[in-house]
Amino acid sequence: MTRPWKVLSSRVVYDHRPWLVVHEEQVELPNGTVIPRYVRTESPDFSMVFPVTSDGRVVLVEQWKQGTQTAQVDLPAGYLDVGEDPLEAARRELLEETGYAGGEWHTLGSLVLNPNRSPARMHLFVAQGVQLIAPQHLECTEEIAVHLVDLAELRRWVASGKFVALSSMAGVLRGLHWLEQNDKTYAVSETAQVSR
Repeated sequence: MTRPWKVLSSRVVYDHRPWLVVHEEQVELPNGTVIPRYVRTESPDFSMVFPVTSDGRVVLVEQWKQGTQTAQVDLPAGYLDVGEDPLEAARRELLEETGYAGGEWHTLGSLVLNPNRSPARMHLFVAQGVQLIAPQHLECTEEIAVHLVDLAELRRWVASGKFVALSSMAGVLRGLHWLEQNDKTYAVSETAQVSR
């Protein structure tokens, strides 16, 4: 059985709440090994949505990512406000980033993206039958292009490596799997694609 590590001491070395807090810890492993300067981080949870229109296209967003210094295609997503419900955050972010809303929503669970360093979770949802109801409502730091991609093209994007963020790749794969298991229309359209 895996045993927990013991924290001998901890100090905050960087505090930029709510976005990032960096801790430097001295930890002792179960075998007695001590790591004197282990780095652990805190950042907010975020919600992500796999939104599918009534005609079977997935709503994606493209925006600049400063960390990679590139424009990147992702699923709509955003940080939770303090005390905010993950589903409400997902609905809010979808509407703000794309103008799409509505549909039937289902949870796809949550994932921890970097368990070695942070407990932050991604809460994932699928929304079927979303519709364009409003213009985008972007923050001053956002410039977002919206793409509608059919499921066959989305699979090609997955295979070609167009998604570079682990979060979006996981979200797309989980969303596609959910459709395979729960949407008969999707299964029929995929069979038609293969038979062509």
